Amino acid sequence: VRRWDLATTINTDTYSGSKAVCCVACPPPALQGANAAPGSLVAFGCSDKAVRLWDSRTRSGEALAVKGL
Repeated sequence: VRRWDLATTINTDTYSGSKAVCCVACPPPALQGANAAPGSLVAFGCSDKAVRLWDSRTRSGEALAVKGL
């Protein structure tokens, strides 16, 4: 799965680790000047009946996998 910056058309993140992704949930980009930090977790629902969480602040890979859902 690739995450794109629509304003610049640049690929900002690439997530891998599952053969097929069924759905993705990620936080909206932070508004400039907002006090709250943007969310950093991206959730993927996968064909192997697992939900995978990735921390978008790091490039180290999967933060957590919950299988058998």
